Amino acid sequence: MTSKLRIRILAMAAVLASQGAPAAEATEPSRPLTLKRAVVSLREGEVWGKVGSALACDLLPKDLTWRSGPSPLDAERFASIFNEEAGLAKLTWGGDANLFDEASASGGLQIGARIKEMHARICVLAVDENPAARKFRGSVDMAIEWQIYDPLSREVISRLETTARGEEKNLSRDGLEAVLVDGFRQNARALMNQEAFQSLAHGKPGTDAAGQQIGGLPALTLTGAGSTGGARLTDAIGSVVLVQTDDGHGSGFLVSSEGHLLTNAHVVGNARIVRIRWSDGFAADGEVVRVDKRRDVALIKTSPHSRPALALRPSLAQTGEVAYAIGSPLDPKFQGTLTRGIVSAVRIYDGLNFVQIDVNVNPGNSGGPLLDESGRVIAITDLGIQPQGIPTGINLFIPIGDALDFLNLKLAP
Repeated sequence: MTSKLRIRILAMAAVLASQGAPAAEATEPSRPLTLKRAVVSLREGEVWGKVGSALACDLLPKDLTWRSGPSPLDAERFASIFNEEAGLAKLTWGGDANLFDEASASGGLQIGARIKEMHARICVLAVDENPAARKFRGSVDMAIEWQIYDPLSREVISRLETTARGEEKNLSRDGLEAVLVDGFRQNARALMNQEAFQSLAHGKPGTDAAGQQIGGLPALTLTGAGSTGGARLTDAIGSVVLVQTDDGHGSGFLVSSEGHLLTNAHVVGNARIVRIRWSDGFAADGEVVRVDKRRDVALIKTSPHSRPALALRPSLAQTGEVAYAIGSPLDPKFQGTLTRGIVSAVRIYDGLNFVQIDVNVNPGNSGGPLLDESGRVIAITDLGIQPQGIPTGINLFIPIGDALDFLNLKLAP
């Protein structure tokens, strides 16, 4: 039987990828923002402005026509501008200027900018008719449609529009570019100031501007998991189960007095009924009642077998914190194995939050709990990093707060 732990064969550089620029200080937490793409959607040959002599700009101006179809702009430059404006608006940016870095921030919003219209007035000073020596100044009225994409719900959750004027008053060789760049900057600033965008930026992952969960499940309260007191490690083992399907086995743990178990979505796979085995060997069926494959979490309902629910700690683990993993590594006969490690980092990986820890886990540990020194669950075992198939001690765990959010679970004592 195949035991389960997600294993990624990746270059070490990808594992240790930067989380991006530090977040700007904000009065409220905000979702990280990343500009993913900016394009111009003007038609070929469309007039987008007028250009005239710097000495008499409005005298016999000539048309400026667009000479290419929809095309990417200077993505790095515009991303930098977008990040600057996000910081000024006390919002959090989600990465550096690499717009196609997949390790975007957890729960973050990805932004696409489509420049729909431009109406420019450009003045040019031709020095000795040498094109390389020409200097420009002017202004542009620019209209942008902003598409806001939530990678966690995998939907474009809003389309917002802005119109703003950019200008460059001084003649310079890069004056034309400066006009367009300022047009984009002023539109980005207008976006940051929109109430609808502020609602999205400060909302929870997977919710719309009204705070409603997108495609969400009704709230479910876990009785017993909201206790502030933890369990002794020896007692916690009794609330951790072996989860078996036709494809293999993983682990899970009791999170309610009604018999709800948390595990990974990849542990249950497509099964609706799984086999649960407790630490004393007692076995029963469990029904998979909730799954979120995006966050790789699942909820199972079974009999609690007179075991107490483990207390859950939604606050994020801290680097340097001692933690303990419980699970069934490699073979079902190793059910109830306890290992100890140190939290190495809390990082963004594949666009999601993970707790990185050097605790020893193997296939079969997936879905098992990671407990703090007080015996409260802080994360769920999920992913091992093994470049070229070699174990590294780099293992990633799903923060328990994320599991609760994605499955819409609430805690009660």
